[in-house]
Amino acid sequence: MLEFKDHTFALQGPGDFFAKLEWEFAQLKGMPLNDGYLYQVVTCASDAWHMADWAFAALSEEEQASHKNVAEFRKWLRGENRSLAICRMIADAHKHSKVDRNPDPNVSTRYILGPGKLEQASTTWLIVDDKDLLEPRQVIEDAVMFWVRFLGDRNMLAGTPIEDLYHAKRSLL
Repeated sequence: MLEFKDHTFALQGPGDFFAKLEWEFAQLKGMPLNDGYLYQVVTCASDAWHMADWAFAALSEEEQASHKNVAEFRKWLRGENRSLAICRMIADAHKHSKVDRNPDPNVSTRYILGPGKLEQASTTWLIVDDKDLLEPRQVIEDAVMFWVRFLGDRNMLAGTPIEDLYHAKRSLL
């Protein structure tokens, strides 16, 4: 039987956390470009980056050892997928109000303001990566697809079976 994590609600493994990331990304894809959209970009970027912790914890001992520790695994991920590196910057900036460790001076966020009064003008937010202007949804989608491949190759995409989530040992009644 599954050993339950007592502080993660129903999220018990990388497949469960990935399902949350997919759900959050589906919300983002359907949103208009407003404040809620920006909040959802931050949520998705944070989840895409924090997927690293769930994935590392579920790696085989051999694969964990090849990365030495979770910090080295995260460093490896940043080199493997540019979108994950950008997600790390967004996640860290929003958690700590800035990026203290290994900031990338080539990454920033900027906007394009449409015509009209400021209160009524349309705004398009973009991620600047060196000279490339990236649409945030595309960055998140690329990170999600990285995790599909990475987790899929290691048979980590399956979620926790519902009968395990709602096992009698977890019930208060």
